[in-house]
Order: sequence, then C-alpha cells, then structure tokens
Amino acid sequence: MLLRECLLSLLAAVRRRVEIPAEKERPQDANFIAWSALLADTLCPGKSNKEMRQYLKGTAEDTWQLVNWLTHTRSATKTAATISAQACDTLVGHFISLVERERLDPTGEKCPICNSRDVRSHFDPAIAPDGDYYLTCGVCDWSSHPGTPDDDEEEENDAEEDAGDKV
Repeated sequence: MLLRECLLSLLAAVRRRVEIPAEKERPQDANFIAWSALLADTLCPGKSNKEMRQYLKGTAEDTWQLVNWLTHTRSATKTAATISAQACDTLVGHFISLVERERLDPTGEKCPICNSRDVRSHFDPAIAPDGDYYLTCGVCDWSSHPGTPDDDEEEENDAEEDAGDKV
C-alpha cells in the first residue's frame, strides 16, 4: 500500500515542477498510468526521445501493476516486496533525472578559466536565501561559489595577520 502512495506522491511532485501544455487533457489525479504517460511525453518530447519515452511509459505501467498486485495478493513474499520496492526506486530515480536534467546535464558548460568540461555542480545550503547550486572545475579548482560574508571576513583577517607578521 505504501508503494502505491509513493508512486502517487511522485506524480504530484513531478507535476509541481513540470509545465504541462494547456491543450493537453489532464487525467484524474490518481490515474497513475495516464499521468506517467503524459509526463513522459512532456519530459521527453520529439522524435529523438521516442525510445526513452517508450521505456519510461512501459516501466511506469509495469511498476504500477506490480505494486498493485503486491497490495492485493495473499501470496506475496519478502522477495516480491523487495523487487517491488526496487522497481519504485528505479522509477523515482528516472523521473528525478528527467526533472533535474538541466542541472545534471549542463549543455556546453565549460570552466571560464581553463575551458575544461570537468565542471561539477554542488549545493550549498549556506548560500542566501534558501541555498543554491554553484559550479567548480575539477581541473583548475575554479568555483562560482559566491562565498559567504564569514568567509570573506576570515580571508581579510588572514591577510591582515599575514601583513602584521611581515612587519
């Protein structure tokens, strides 16, 4: 039962982050298969994404059917429950990857210092107001982190101490 709720919660979370075209008919909230198909079509548009769309729709439908079977069967085993949980985990991961793909797959992101493509994204909850992502280069250690006021003050204090040591 909890796995079904997990999948329905997944749809609600993805719907909040994905803009569905106004001309698309919206299924009932609990219609997991129709919603996952609509979201797959929206998140993977175009001819080049045909296979990915088919895979996502098939995986979503198979996972939903497996979880429903598990909920209603009297012969479920621990192995069946584990496989069902792993199927849900896989599907959640797929949808997260698609929703976050702009952040995960920065197109053409290069280091402004050395032009390396070894640019990594990090999250810092200390960046005001609610935390934010910043980039670093794995080659030259460049960072787009805006810093925090405490860091800037520490650097100034360190510089003043170093200047005082030389006198």
